[in-house]
Amino acid sequence: MMKLIAVAFLLLTTPLQAASFRETWQALFSEQYSEAIAGARDIQLNEDPRGNFLFGYMYLFGKGLEQDPVKAESYFKRASEAGFNGATFRLGKMYREGHPGVPKQTALAYQLISQAAEKGGPNAQFNLAQMVENGEGTEIDWERAFKLYQGAASKKHAFAHWNLGYYYLTGRVVAKDVNKASEHFETAFKEGSAKWLSVEINRRLLDDISDEVRKVLEEQLITLSRSPRD
Repeated sequence: MMKLIAVAFLLLTTPLQAASFRETWQALFSEQYSEAIAGARDIQLNEDPRGNFLFGYMYLFGKGLEQDPVKAESYFKRASEAGFNGATFRLGKMYREGHPGVPKQTALAYQLISQAAEKGGPNAQFNLAQMVENGEGTEIDWERAFKLYQGAASKKHAFAHWNLGYYYLTGRVVAKDVNKASEHFETAFKEGSAKWLSVEINRRLLDDISDEVRKVLEEQLITLSRSPRD
């Protein structure tokens, strides 16, 4: 009798067909929120830390659940402690930015994002490059930033490609090379979103740059404004 009860309990608490992370992620971005929530719960039941990551993401951005940065932080912590690198990066990014109820903690952000970048996460490498450029939690080191952008770009990170193009265009820590700059810019424009490319370009327009470089960046903004994407 006890054996039958145990089997019944197992059937009730174990998903018959566990949702995959990829399917759940796609449901989330297709705004199929009920499917995404069910999938995240399914993944949790299989003791996969990505289930907690998914709930953290939903709470952080208010996708399918009411936006709550404090709950997002909690879920990301659990997923990070269980070894999911994407959660370590997201937690670090939250501390880099600061959110309601989750204050900015630059030193901790640098530590977590560095940890995620060391494990090869392209978004972490990209964010760490920005932090190294700006001296956030560490000393300014353009050569290190360039290498981090290279690492992220090798994993098809469009905005890392754009920044490599910027380095070659300006001759920052590398020999000026307009052809290489153009190659990286072309990849970025092909793979990246117009919205976030505009953010990167406007960020660089605040740098102390030559009139020649400024003209190139302003022309890119004009091109993006005419883009049918995003």
